[in-house]
Amino acid sequence: MKKLIFISALFLGLAALPTGAFAADFYIDFDNGDNNNNCATTSTPCETFDAAALGGSIAPGDTIYATGTYDLTTASGAGIRYNIDGADNNPITITAWPGVSMPIIDGTDLTTAYSLWIDADYVTWDGFTVVGVETADNDVAVFVDGQEEITVSNNIIYGPSAGVFDTYGVNAQNTTGFMLLNNTIYNVYDNQVWIDDGHIIIDGNKFYDVVGNNFRGLALDSISEITVTNNFFYDFDSNGEGLRCDDISGSEIINNTFYNNDENVQFYGTLGTDHEFKNNLLIGTNTTQYGIMDRTAAVQYFNRVESDYNLFYMGASDVTAARTFPTLNTYPTLANWQASGYGQDENSLDNDPKIAGSGDLHLTNESPAVDAGDNVSAESTYLNQDIDKEPRPYGPAYDIGADERPVLAVVPHTLSWDPLVLKMTLDWMQEVDYAVTNFNVKFGTDSNLAGADVYLADNSGEYLKEGLKAAKVYYYAVQGQYETGYQTYYSAWSGIKKVVTKPVKVKDLWKINKYENEKRVKIRWKMQKRATKYRIKLYKYKKSTQTYRYFRTIVRTKAETHYKKNGKLYKNGAAKTIIKNLKPGKYKFKVRAARIVDDVNYKGKYSPKTRFQHFPE
Repeated sequence: MKKLIFISALFLGLAALPTGAFAADFYIDFDNGDNNNNCATTSTPCETFDAAALGGSIAPGDTIYATGTYDLTTASGAGIRYNIDGADNNPITITAWPGVSMPIIDGTDLTTAYSLWIDADYVTWDGFTVVGVETADNDVAVFVDGQEEITVSNNIIYGPSAGVFDTYGVNAQNTTGFMLLNNTIYNVYDNQVWIDDGHIIIDGNKFYDVVGNNFRGLALDSISEITVTNNFFYDFDSNGEGLRCDDISGSEIINNTFYNNDENVQFYGTLGTDHEFKNNLLIGTNTTQYGIMDRTAAVQYFNRVESDYNLFYMGASDVTAARTFPTLNTYPTLANWQASGYGQDENSLDNDPKIAGSGDLHLTNESPAVDAGDNVSAESTYLNQDIDKEPRPYGPAYDIGADERPVLAVVPHTLSWDPLVLKMTLDWMQEVDYAVTNFNVKFGTDSNLAGADVYLADNSGEYLKEGLKAAKVYYYAVQGQYETGYQTYYSAWSGIKKVVTKPVKVKDLWKINKYENEKRVKIRWKMQKRATKYRIKLYKYKKSTQTYRYFRTIVRTKAETHYKKNGKLYKNGAAKTIIKNLKPGKYKFKVRAARIVDDVNYKGKYSPKTRFQHFPE
């Protein structure tokens, strides 16, 4: 039977080593480990944190990897208490064992205490599933008390199916430098997260589905220097609050998404100075919900917070931007709020944000929140990425809300393309401010590109297509592609561009016959498929200079040069024409094919010059 896990600082051993010492790795397997092992390799893991080898050796900068399930039973009476300190800029990291299932700390059956108690300075707790206590008041899934520089990141934290008053998902008290990063916290009976003290960073988390009534997702109590960025707060709809700010000062509440909370944001108590509330998306599902509730004395929120570039959409037919308390002054529309005289939210919006759905708060391509926020990168180092760790801003401005939607601009074609004979360099331009990883090029002979092949091109803005046929019409369209660590995004396909290859060089020129009495000559050459006309240039020999000088151009259409016999083209596709009104002398001629498409003349190369003598001078 497992018991209370308590790691005493008396077993630190190497903990006093300087921060430049080499870091070590340790391994714990709750299911298959053995505390008689040395904990130093994946094949010799310990079973629990209280192994002598682990407690006697761990030092600042070390990493403890864990896997398996630790079931905190009723008889154990308490959960895991971790109390070995790291050092400034050299924390101890407790994290999930790479390549295996996320470790689980299950406190469902506990009757008191905490599932996990972090009782040490400079510790990062990363990548666990922590289940809270079911039956005890004032109990917590993850508890941090009186510590410095604690990071709780990438965990799944939730309560059991039932609960009682004053239970918590995360409770951090008297902790300076607390960071809650990229966690999913849900199904807690009372408060998902309660934090007091200062220097707090809350970034990239999902808070949702409180089980109780009249409670909140994130409660900040008596805190200064607060950063709340890139979080989802949703479904606190039983008299609940997504975010509660009680007696705080020095806050940056930027780029968060609030959905279906009775009070999306509540300001309470005495509000200090220096607050920013920007780029937040506040969505209600009915008109009894509020974007902002000010329960401070003398409407301190309205006077002390710089609020702008937010999007309020508090119901299908009504937008409630804010409500004061206890006087219960309401501003049922954003326009009412903007005209209230407080000078807030001048650039904010009240459009339907067009999110993906009630279970997915990401923006769609059509959302008015895209590129509608303030460029606030200088406000916090956490604002260069969104909740999915995709870079922001994408485009000319920040999106509103926790999600930065990469919406690629439709890629327009340029008019610069090279219709070579059997290959073609297609090119295009992309709009500035929109990063593109590469492009897809759809290319074919159907004017609607039905069934056309798609080719992958780099982001240089051009693509060489080879193996084409001469004097043939082709079509292409381009689509931008942007890859992030979260997913791949695509632009709409551009308009379809028509391009034509040139005819090939005319070959096999020769004289067929001459008609001396009529002063004319018949010439021929190899016929070109898809050519619509030919241009013949004549040169006559000049004795005085002993050179051939150009003197005439003759243009013939396909109908004039391609003759048939019994309904078929004569002599394997030979083309011919008769040149009349020649004077006696020596001549040369050359021919090139052309094709006219949409009044544009696509010209092939001239053949070599071929000599003939009409008749003696």
